[in-house]
Parts: sequence; structure tokens; C-alpha cells
Amino acid sequence: EALKKMALLYDTTSNVAEAEKWWIAVMGEPGATFGTKWEASIRLVQMWTRMGIIVQKVPLAEKMAADGPGRIELGILLANAYLEVGRTEDCRDLLAGLLENLAGEVTDASALEKMDLLDAADHVIATLDRLNRLEKNWAKAALVFTTAATLFPDRLPQLELKAAEYAILAGKHDDAGSAIDKALAAAPADPEVNEKAADLLFKIGDMEGAAASLTMVLARDPSRYDVALELSHVLMNLGRDEEAARHLAEIVEDCPYDDASSDALSVLSTLAAGKDIGFDLEEGLVKIYYGTADRDFASRYLLEMYLARLDAVPAADPGLYSVITASGAASPAAPVAWEKRASKTASRVLA
Repeated sequence: EALKKMALLYDTTSNVAEAEKWWIAVMGEPGATFGTKWEASIRLVQMWTRMGIIVQKVPLAEKMAADGPGRIELGILLANAYLEVGRTEDCRDLLAGLLENLAGEVTDASALEKMDLLDAADHVIATLDRLNRLEKNWAKAALVFTTAATLFPDRLPQLELKAAEYAILAGKHDDAGSAIDKALAAAPADPEVNEKAADLLFKIGDMEGAAASLTMVLARDPSRYDVALELSHVLMNLGRDEEAARHLAEIVEDCPYDDASSDALSVLSTLAAGKDIGFDLEEGLVKIYYGTADRDFASRYLLEMYLARLDAVPAADPGLYSVITASGAASPAAPVAWEKRASKTASRVLA
């Protein structure tokens, strides 16, 4: 930690020679975690790039990597230096070699060593991801992550999902579906894997699969109203409006005055137009209107609903019109229940 503080001090003052010395010291510090060594390697490349001397420093990075075979942080240092100067093929070859070496070490490592090696693999893969996005060769990128998934079974779900993401960008939806299936088979009860899988399944048009994954996520954490809202949209795409309405209604009832509830109300009002969806929208809105201090969004939906009924009100009975516009004579007839509600709703909205 002391070495890192010294490196940061000289880095922020643009004292390149001193900062370089201290960052290199951080990478060689006994007992330092791989995360710390990785940060030092990235900071060093960033500083060289910022100061416009990255091209001149590539030979130094190559020498450091050659002098320290097996030190992953030095390999990452060189790979990022190659990337900054446009030597993408050298960068890719180096990273592929690092991954193969790490995979071999993971096999025979203790539990503690394995964690550190997998952390190193994650950083190598992150650099590969950056390279892939710069090159925009999506088919090659998908293959890279499929290969990585075979090398690191512990990371298989995440790597297969990344492969699926690139396969979609390459227009290979069948390959993407196969990668998603492998990810879900390896981690069927993992909410994060299922949530990511649902997003990718939606993109390739597998609505049933997306619904199944989102349902799993929601079952694990019913408070994920964002997931419930997403699931309702997927169900609507499948024509399962009543199921969608049930999830939307739960959002409205559980969190009656936040953004998720407002969005759910908006979708419910569209679903409820002219058909029975198994949810009394008016009753739900009234419940929210009288049950919360912040009534604005519920009252506006109610008022829109009441206004929509004006066409059905006989001209001789202008009671609701009176209430809303504050003009005209009050209806002599006792107002119906929805007119009573409209009176209070209108006074709130029009105040």
C-alpha cells in the first residue's frame, strides 16, 4: 500500500521517471494481490499513453515480460501496450497464451491459489473483450469466449453468455442460443445468469425462454419490480395478457408511488382498454389514490378514465361535466359512484 501511494503521488504530478519506478515496484511487491499488480500495470500503460511516450516504452514492456516469464501482470502490461500502439494481432496472441497458461495452473492449484488465478484470468479476458470491441470482429470474438469457457469451467456461464452476446452481434442467433443453453445448464438457479440470459433470449426472439428466466429471477427475489415489469412486457409479446396484468398489478399494489408503479399503471391502462384482463384497474387506482400521500399519477389515470366515459353520459345529466369544469348546473340525480370519485379526483388534479 505504501508503494502504491508513492506511485500515485508521482503519477499525479507527471513525474514519469519516478512514477514508473514505483509502479514497477508495486508489480514486484511480495504478497501483493493480483488485483493490485494488475492496477499497477494498467496505470503504467495509461501514464505512458497520456504522456505520449507509449511507442518508446513498448521495448521496456517487452523486456519486463521476457525477464519475468509466468508473471501474468507483466503479460497484461505488454498486451495493453500492444493494444495502445495498434499491434492487435500481437496483443491477441499474447492474451491467448496467457489464458492457456492460467488454465493449466488452475488445474493443479489449491483453493486459495485458484481464486487468485481465476482473478487473473478475469483480467486477461477483460483485456480480450476490449480488443474485440475495438476490432469489431464479432464472430472471432464469440469464438474467443467459447474457447475460454472450455478452459475455465468455473467461469463457464459468464463466458458462454459473453460468447452469445458477440454471436448476436455477428448475426448468428443459433450459435447464441446454444451458448445461452450451456450457460443456463451450468447455473440454472443463478439469478444474475438468468437475468442476463433473459436479455439475450429476448434479442434472439426466444420469448418463452426469456419469460422462464425472468420468472426464476423474480421467484428468488419478489422485490425486483424492474424484473416484474420486464417479465410483463415479455408475457405481452407472448399474448399472455392476464399473466402480465397480474405481475403489473402486484407492482402497483406493493409500491404505489414510485417509477416502477407508474410504468406498471401505464401498461395496465393500455391492457385494460376494452377487454377483461382479470384486474379491476379502476379499483386499483382508487386504492392507490386514497392510500398514498402522493396521488398525482394515480389521480391523472383516474381522471382520464372518467373523462373517457363522458360520451356515455346523457346530455341531460351534466353532473360529471360540472364537477370537472366547475361550470353548469349540478345534476339533480344522485351521482353514481364513479362520479363521486371523479369529483374528488378532479378537485385534486385541477387545483
